[in-house]
Amino acid sequence: MKILIVEDEIKTLNGIERLIEQLGEPYDVVGKGRNGLEGIELALREKPDLIMTDIRMGEMDGLEMIKQLNDRRFTCKYLILSGYADFQYAREAMTLGSVDYLLKPMTKDMLKEALCKIDGILEHEKASIRVSSYSTQELFERVFLAPEISGPVFRTEFGSRFEEGEELHLLLVKGENRFVDAVKKQIVEQLRQGMDPDRMIVCAQKGSQEIYVLIRGGERAAVKGLIDRQIQRLYRDGLDDMVCSFHSFRGIENLEDAGKRVRDNAGWSLTLGRGRIVSDELIRGLSIQKLVYPSNLEQAIIRRINSGELEEVEKDIQAFVQFLSDKTYACADIREALVCLTVAVLYAIRKASYGVYENISHLNLMDWIRQLLFTDHYIRIMMNVLMQYRHYHDGLHHNTHPLVQKALRIIDLGYQGELSLEEIAGGLNVTPEYLSTLFIRELGIKFTTYCTQRRIECAKHLLADPNRKIYEVAAESGYGDVKYFCKVFKKYTGLSPGEYQKNQS
Repeated sequence: MKILIVEDEIKTLNGIERLIEQLGEPYDVVGKGRNGLEGIELALREKPDLIMTDIRMGEMDGLEMIKQLNDRRFTCKYLILSGYADFQYAREAMTLGSVDYLLKPMTKDMLKEALCKIDGILEHEKASIRVSSYSTQELFERVFLAPEISGPVFRTEFGSRFEEGEELHLLLVKGENRFVDAVKKQIVEQLRQGMDPDRMIVCAQKGSQEIYVLIRGGERAAVKGLIDRQIQRLYRDGLDDMVCSFHSFRGIENLEDAGKRVRDNAGWSLTLGRGRIVSDELIRGLSIQKLVYPSNLEQAIIRRINSGELEEVEKDIQAFVQFLSDKTYACADIREALVCLTVAVLYAIRKASYGVYENISHLNLMDWIRQLLFTDHYIRIMMNVLMQYRHYHDGLHHNTHPLVQKALRIIDLGYQGELSLEEIAGGLNVTPEYLSTLFIRELGIKFTTYCTQRRIECAKHLLADPNRKIYEVAAESGYGDVKYFCKVFKKYTGLSPGEYQKNQS
């Protein structure tokens, strides 16, 4: 039995490993993780028969790890370990597939009894499993969506359901967001119309943004034409925020390559836009132009942000996106251009307000851009980002609550000394908690973040003078520790004080 141990306390982790080693065969520890994230990585790599896991751990707890492995259709047994004699944990663990629940500290005999029980269950399942009882759709889902956990028995059985060299077609329907069950059902039902249900196999992980349809037999042009008609109906029903990618191939052994092909081709929706099924032939027929990055449009957008002309910046972003649509560019070039502009915008926001930048950085913005299907969505994403910045910018200059305005004036006058939320709140006859809440609500950043930004702005102004010493700038900006000042300055500007000063000269 291959065993993976996931436990955040290193002494307990090593102690369990020693107990298992003392039990000898048939037990083998194939990996040790310190949290649920490491547990998932090790499980997918080592494919253990049993995962022994603690409940409460940093990064990701044991129950969440089991949920995520279950979502990936990972099959193994679980033995829950915990120092908390809490029935609720035990009950939830059992619903997730835990075989047993042991309280720490455990004895060798307790562990041996639990492992023997699990060993018996595994032997019974091994004797009773009949891969041939799986439907072709179940095998498709297991082999195609979770190849890392589908063994050769499942792959062989799946392959036996197809004729050698059989003509096959793979369709990918992909959305930028996850398909809810009702939409997924609508898509699948529409695609089934006019098609022999025995020829069509559908698989999609719950909550996924991808639906795969495998179609058996039929002349390629006829199959593609039928699919195109059904997709156009879905578009007319308002489901146009999705891309469809189609590929035909021979032999089920080429399914994995076909999957990679339709996923790669789906990215060409940035070039093609909506309304067409992406295929190899369509891509080969494109007359690709060389993209020269529009630096002038980027500079115009950054100038708008720096000057606070946020009413006009949307037009400039639209012009940037329109430039990418005026000619036929490779999807990789379009995505790279969008990434470059995003980096420039985020840097401009970072220089204006690190607090706003910090809030935005939690949105995984770059991941969104890398998964983007249509360029017009980029405008919406960037305007949502800039709305956060506008909230800060407008509130800072005129629309802020009177108490916050008073606090800002106190900070502007006293940033070179000690700034205490408690002291300022007391002077305004409010509680520190209330003033802190007002800051976040009105400016979108914390009180301490604004104080730091004010000091950094002062430092930037002083560093414009090449004769200023760094330690002088630190002191005049309210920092007694020069090293700490340099660390904070680089965090907020991306440059050390020396680098910043050199760039100003």
